[in-house]
Amino acid sequence: MRRPLLSGLLTLVMVVSTITPVVLGVLSTHLMDEFGVSRTVMGLAASVVYVCAAFVSPPMGRWADGLGGRLAVVVVFVTVGVGLGFIGLAPAFWLVLVGCVLAGVGQAMANPATNHLISTEAPPGGRGVLTGIKQAGVQVGNAVGGTALPAAVVAVGWRGTVVGTAVFALSVLVLIPTIGAEHARRPARPAKQALGPRTGTITAYGGLLGFPAGATVAFLTLFGIEALDFSPVSAAALLTIVGVVGIGGRLGVGTISERILGHRTSLMVMAVLSATGFGLLAVAAQGLVWVVYPAAVFIGLGLMPFNVILNLVAMEDNSTDQLGRASGVMMTGFFVGLATGAPALGRLVDTFGFYQPGWIVCAVLSIAAALVARRL
Repeated sequence: MRRPLLSGLLTLVMVVSTITPVVLGVLSTHLMDEFGVSRTVMGLAASVVYVCAAFVSPPMGRWADGLGGRLAVVVVFVTVGVGLGFIGLAPAFWLVLVGCVLAGVGQAMANPATNHLISTEAPPGGRGVLTGIKQAGVQVGNAVGGTALPAAVVAVGWRGTVVGTAVFALSVLVLIPTIGAEHARRPARPAKQALGPRTGTITAYGGLLGFPAGATVAFLTLFGIEALDFSPVSAAALLTIVGVVGIGGRLGVGTISERILGHRTSLMVMAVLSATGFGLLAVAAQGLVWVVYPAAVFIGLGLMPFNVILNLVAMEDNSTDQLGRASGVMMTGFFVGLATGAPALGRLVDTFGFYQPGWIVCAVLSIAAALVARRL
């Protein structure tokens, strides 16, 4: 594939695969009012996406090894699009959860699918830029979601907004014919090999930072509204800041890690930046409101780009025949963290009545991730 077309497709796959938790986070107040659910239950909706993704990531990775990149990408767009349709049209909250399950399947397939595309198109040592571009798609979704979704709700309501997002996810299927035949082969299922030696370390690291990532996407907007007295649009802008900063981080961190700092140092630095950001959120909740903006910047720089490096390590340590399986195992840790982060922070807020304990937990887990990265 031509590099610009491949870059755009990789970005869209990640935007679509990760947009559902952003939708749930930005529109959380509307869904809570519509269905009469608490913050804890609202956090559960986002966690269902991640729990499902965690359970199905290993089999999705093995399936991607057999399907090839092209059909694996189709799975992503279809499952997420249909899942968002369920959420937007749901007459009861349990159908919202059904939509979250479908979205989780799509999210689980996204990294195995895109890693297959990259490993076929780029040689070792030259994958950092493409991996950064595709992982930046997650932050593009956060930034666009934080900006566009509140405005869309004003225009067409929350249901129209979610259904419109579903239509967008399905419309991207028109790009599938542009993926070359080299990505459509169904290779014979290889014999199982041992996964790369660093798979356990990156899985643990992803799990530790997955918790604060899930909490951020699900509750940063609500934190701005409830704790800082921001308007819904201003509160959603905090998620936009995280997303925009994260885009820059993801675009640059792959090359920096491959050619300058090395993966170990890069992961340690990002974990420390993440801890600093969450510490500042706790300070903002105490009344020093302006520090929420540097907090969002630190979180965007520290928490958002690390998956670029995890994917690079998976590609370096594993052959193409087992890359999907390795990617699935790695992402299981991340998704477990995501799944626990949102409901746990929601429970802490419901129990204590304020956000500081949750943000402190996120900071502590970030420091623990820095210690894990020393083993890489």
